[in-house]
Amino acid sequence: MSSDKVRFRCQCGQELSAAKSAAGAKVVCPKCSTTLLVPGAAATPAASATDVIKIRCPCGQVLAAKKSAAGSTVACPKCQQHLRVPGSAQPAPSQPAPSQPAPSQPAPSQPAPSQQESPDAFGDGGFPSFSEPPAAAFSAPQPAAQTPVNNPYTAAAANPYSPPSGGGMAGPVAAGNNDAERTRNQYLSHEASMKGIGLLYLLGSVLLLFMGVLTLIGGIATLAAGGKNPEAGVIIMVLSVFYLGFGALQLFVGRGLRRMQEWARITAGVLTIPGLLGIPIGTLVSAYFLYIFFSEKGKYVCSDHYRQVVAATPHIKYKTHPAVWAVLIVLVLVIVFGIIALVFTGS
Repeated sequence: MSSDKVRFRCQCGQELSAAKSAAGAKVVCPKCSTTLLVPGAAATPAASATDVIKIRCPCGQVLAAKKSAAGSTVACPKCQQHLRVPGSAQPAPSQPAPSQPAPSQPAPSQPAPSQQESPDAFGDGGFPSFSEPPAAAFSAPQPAAQTPVNNPYTAAAANPYSPPSGGGMAGPVAAGNNDAERTRNQYLSHEASMKGIGLLYLLGSVLLLFMGVLTLIGGIATLAAGGKNPEAGVIIMVLSVFYLGFGALQLFVGRGLRRMQEWARITAGVLTIPGLLGIPIGTLVSAYFLYIFFSEKGKYVCSDHYRQVVAATPHIKYKTHPAVWAVLIVLVLVIVFGIIALVFTGS
């Protein structure tokens, strides 16, 4: 039954066969998905030899390619050097290079003995078949998707300045980099929220430190006056130490959040957890703070790499909404009036 089949070889080295009745039909190579034409039953290596261009690699290996592959790049199976297929048929250097086969000279069925190619230079279908594995004998033009490109925007790293969990690229960030600007704009809102919470910590620390100073003065005065209840002075002194210590802690945490420090993010998150018990307002506010601190964006905003992005994009600023400024001013006024009330009450 083999006489009813036509055997031919794909450019990738894959051998195919089809019925003679399918001559001229298109088939797809199962290995490289290249569309091929089934040759006629009368096709022989001698008839197809005129459609082949022979190339000699500097290492001595002889390659063969179809004229239709002119201009493409092939890889030598011996030394892996990339060679360019010339635009016209070029026999091996030991033979003269006629522009076309002479009519009186029959096309040779196999290469001349002087050519340094392997014994079976052409397979059954007239395509290259060297002593190396057939797949490496001839490299057809590769699709664009198979060509390695030095592209930083691949699926593995869509943005070299993305968070480390997404395959982000570590290292210094150059000023004026478009990717740095895109990353800064992407995380600018979260950065502003982190700094806003840091500002609230600073305002709270001012109030606590002021209350600590007043309580300390009151405790000293109580102990100095003596009286029947000296324990009251001790309690006031302990309370003043708590106010001063907690106020100093909030001051350092607030500064750290404003500078987007990792330790400040974790410390502020721990200090926020007890606020969840303040149902319902305290629970909602504390839950929002915890999201800002412990989300993936929060972790990245406080990373060393994002601080490099910020340093490389000083021209990008967050524009605070006027309503936020209004709420902040009201909060400051409430704190100020509270301090004044404490002073007058103590006096």
